[in-house]
Formats: sequence, structure tokens, C-alpha cells
Amino acid sequence: MKKKLNTESITNELEGASLFFKKPDTPPSLSEPEKSITEKVVSTLPDSPTPENIITPTPQAKNEEIQAQKRSNERTFGRTVERTSKPHREKIRHTFDIYKDQLIALQVIQLEAVQSGKKKPKLGKMVSEGIDLFIKQKASKKIRA
Repeated sequence: MKKKLNTESITNELEGASLFFKKPDTPPSLSEPEKSITEKVVSTLPDSPTPENIITPTPQAKNEEIQAQKRSNERTFGRTVERTSKPHREKIRHTFDIYKDQLIALQVIQLEAVQSGKKKPKLGKMVSEGIDLFIKQKASKKIRA
């Protein structure tokens, strides 16, 4: 013997007789202009656990908040000051051989700078300066000849 459910009472509860399955009120049409930003919702049940007057934002107020939160894709601040003091020299990495005595001499220069209280110069920067001096020397000899 199978147990049969009373489907009429279930559909009755689902149709709106139940407090838990209550149908929501129909929202106001969007074509009507909203006079206030908030509307009052009044509970029809006397023993309702919710307060009598609940203030909820209208759909128009929600749309206004969403519009206020959107960000534009435009840049607001541009760079105003450009550096023009030195011409930009592009750095590249290139491996080359160096003699041991040249490396020791560069390290001695570094040590002397640190001992005198200056900032430790980088080996690459010192080599670049040495190459620049060599190029200037060769260019000045070429002009004289």
C-alpha cells in the first residue's frame, strides 16, 4: 500500500496561502516617473517579524547608483614634465674578455671609493666610461691627422 500525498493542499500553499511561498508584489511600471527615491513597504500580516515600515530603494535609485560607480576609460592625468637633460643612451648586454689585471685594477678603484666614503661604483659603469674616453681619444687623433 503506497502513501498518497494530498496535492491540493500543496498547490494551495504554493499558490500564496503559505507565508514562506508568498508571491512578490508586482513592481511599478518603468514608464511612470518616480517621485521619490524610496518607497515604503507595509507588511499586511499583523504578526510579521519584520518592521511595519521598511524603506527600500526603487529600481531608479539603484540604476543611479550603478551609473555613479562606472568608471570612464579615458586617462585623467597626462605627463606634464619631460626630462630633456641628457640624451637617452640605450644599454645592451655584450660579453667580452677582460684581463685579470684590468679587473683587479677596477676592483681597487671600487675599494678606494668605498674607503673614502663614497658610493661603490659599478664595474660596468666604469668600463663604459673607459670606453667613452677611448673613443674620444681616437676621435681627437682622427681630427688632427
